[in-house]
Amino acid sequence: RDLYNNLNAMALAYGTYGSELYKSPELLTDILYGLEWGYNNAYGTNVLTGTGYFNGYGGNWYDWYITCPTGIAQTLAVIEKDINSQMGETEGKELILKYLLPTHKFLTGLSLSDGSNLLLKAYAAIGVGFLEGDVKRVIEARDYSQIAFQYVENLDFIPYSATEKTDNGFHTDGSYVMYTKHAMTGSYGAHQIEYAARVISLVGGTKFKMYSPLTVHTGQWIINGYDPVMYKGGVMSMVTGRTRKTHRYVEKYNG
Repeated sequence: RDLYNNLNAMALAYGTYGSELYKSPELLTDILYGLEWGYNNAYGTNVLTGTGYFNGYGGNWYDWYITCPTGIAQTLAVIEKDINSQMGETEGKELILKYLLPTHKFLTGLSLSDGSNLLLKAYAAIGVGFLEGDVKRVIEARDYSQIAFQYVENLDFIPYSATEKTDNGFHTDGSYVMYTKHAMTGSYGAHQIEYAARVISLVGGTKFKMYSPLTVHTGQWIINGYDPVMYKGGVMSMVTGRTRKTHRYVEKYNG
């Protein structure tokens, strides 16, 4: 997780106009070194062959399915043109596809997710699809993401092959539930709003723009979900779930 988060931060410094490191050749070399190291040691051949601890099953599933694919895609999106310029379009494209290939193992089966996790996966899948020129992947991820814009009471699918519908997500009364019964408006709910905006923005201005009327629900989430549980800029800890243990100032941080 840290590897690709750090590479993404480096890419942002490289690609942000006005930064001291904007278009720095040395920084680009370091980013490419990090991507190659990651492919060889953390998220690459081992994932494709299913060998070693880092085979896609050790550790936290979130890293394999969300953090790594997102970090790789965001990093490559910033440096793609410069890779092609430096290496030639054919060789540059081959390198980009090589780094993206391991994500295929985890960015399938979006219908098996729900709530904020579905939007996080869809965001990564759309980014990978754009970089690969995979229209089918982009459309599939965009369309599946719209499930997360529905209220739980109106869901017409059953994730995880369960025998009953999920309770995970925003409810019509404004509450947000995760893991079946835990109030998490201030944690997973906040993630869901953030990545709803990211997904809409990512496809906005393209031929894949999201026209779903369900997106209007995001405004309702803020009014009905957060207005009752916020005080002086903070989200009450009673709806932050387990994140109250991961940040010292969790109420203001999530708020």
